[in-house]
Amino acid sequence: MNIVKLKLYFTLLACSWANTNCSETELKKLPWGQCFEKVLQDNIYVDKTGIIYELIKDGEKYYFFSHPRRFGKSLLVSTLFKIFSGNSHLFENLAIADPTYDYKFEKHVVLHFDFSSMATHKEGALETSIVFALLLEAKHLNITLLSTDTSERMADVMTDLFGEISKQYGKRKIVILVDEYNDAITQHMFKKNSTLAEKNLKTMTKFFTVLKSQNEHIAFCFVTGVANFAIKSMFSGQFTDISLHPKYATLVGFTKQELENNFKDHISHVANTKSAIEGKTYNATDILKIIGVMYDGYHFSEDTSEEKSVFNPISIVGYLEVMKSRPFWWETSTHSSVINLLKEYSENELLGLYVYNETKTVTRSGLSGSHELHYNNPTYLLVQTGYLTIQSYDKKLYEYNLRFPNKEVETCFFKLISQLLTGIIRAEDMWIDLIGIHRMLIQKDVDGFFKKIEIVLLQTIGSNVYPDTQTNFCYSVKWFHATLCSILKGMYSYMNMLDPEMKVTCEYNTAEGTAHIIIVHSNVVYVWELKAGEVNKIADTRAAMKQLLEKKYYQQFCTGEKDVVAVGIVFDSDSSNKTQTIAWESLLLNETNIAEWKTKNNIIPQ
Repeated sequence: MNIVKLKLYFTLLACSWANTNCSETELKKLPWGQCFEKVLQDNIYVDKTGIIYELIKDGEKYYFFSHPRRFGKSLLVSTLFKIFSGNSHLFENLAIADPTYDYKFEKHVVLHFDFSSMATHKEGALETSIVFALLLEAKHLNITLLSTDTSERMADVMTDLFGEISKQYGKRKIVILVDEYNDAITQHMFKKNSTLAEKNLKTMTKFFTVLKSQNEHIAFCFVTGVANFAIKSMFSGQFTDISLHPKYATLVGFTKQELENNFKDHISHVANTKSAIEGKTYNATDILKIIGVMYDGYHFSEDTSEEKSVFNPISIVGYLEVMKSRPFWWETSTHSSVINLLKEYSENELLGLYVYNETKTVTRSGLSGSHELHYNNPTYLLVQTGYLTIQSYDKKLYEYNLRFPNKEVETCFFKLISQLLTGIIRAEDMWIDLIGIHRMLIQKDVDGFFKKIEIVLLQTIGSNVYPDTQTNFCYSVKWFHATLCSILKGMYSYMNMLDPEMKVTCEYNTAEGTAHIIIVHSNVVYVWELKAGEVNKIADTRAAMKQLLEKKYYQQFCTGEKDVVAVGIVFDSDSSNKTQTIAWESLLLNETNIAEWKTKNNIIPQ
């Protein structure tokens, strides 16, 4: 979806939801778009030129900057383009024009390559696209090249272009801006039977090899991407990676201070509109709290202070436009590399990813990529693509603690896992009634909850989605456990805003063993035990409850403050059963109920 359609979509939603007059108002337009000059003239521009000045004056020639999609990298590249083109008049009221900086706005020849717009669908397409981009740059500079056809070798055209620039522009050095350098690689990674990632990597390596050979003509080179796969082999250490440098931690995205300084009127407008519609009073502090929980929390350096915490810019703009919490970043970004990697995992391995709901500890090497193209480390990829972020840094142990940055990302990650495990493409098919499901568990309606879950399971097993050649999943209690956890965690990460005490833990360790699932609500705690078996055998369900009670997984929660409900669940993997895949029984735990259950089921007290 392009940015014009996206803006129209958000505007129409705003009109519909807020029921307000959508004619022009005194509010300045929100910062949609990737063109610096247009955003500066027509929209709110969050001034990053002070940090950009620090980058330029540092004196390094080659920089690499990796950040998730839709965080403003292309706008940053567009800003650099105007700075190095000598357009000083555009920056008169911005930080870089501060007299103390004394920046001269020297005019350079600027070459811009956007790899996200280049064809990569077949072998040779990328090189042809690069040659076309080089010829287009030559045309813009009124340079006639010896090579005038896209069938020419990329290296020859590049060498010809740099030579002609040197002849015609003399001492004026060249600035190279490369946006989304790895798009041609990552969109083909982890695809079965595809060699395009490797072939495109070779093409990119040739591109940067020629660039390095023109070092004497280059004044500055800035490369952006989502991840730094194979970057070391391509750049041979020549580039300075500033992706996790504290000085540049807020180079893109919005800080809380920037929100308060630049979007004050919009935040007040949202507060007033929500107050009128919902019949309760909101102020700017309330709105900042809402968007903080949903969209804040990114840290791109070892400094995890509030001043360095970054809000997701596309989600902030979307929220201020429509005045509703939605997963804007998720809906407007591509996640193909993450999806293709996770397809390689079994249900047991996916279950291990739920540790991310708490924290995950890694060293610096776990964040810095690899020489290998197919570096199938999910932690690294999830950090690079924006699913995980740095929560804290241990200076003594040189370790990073990672977590989900906010509720938008946490919810959507587990939606993605649910889709992978069940094969149900439309996540909405299993997430249609979050509040209703939440209400069922609050009211201890275990039967109602599992009837809804069984609909999802019957859709999956009944359609014989798995196992297939695209995944490593098979029907088992582990698959059921992983599926149930992903649905619960995604649901609860979102519903936690309504019930702050709500929490889901998978694989909860106790003194006597490990409980499969613990769910904490404001008024009730659920302790769940899962077993494989046959749904029409009462003994199988009884075995799950028996283990739960004998091991006393529930004991630490029986404080008298909340009700505790034990649930024994049996999963039947027989895909020929088209009417029932699970059986369950629940028990409100107290001494009387436990004793009665044991007596009824002939359990002799130990």
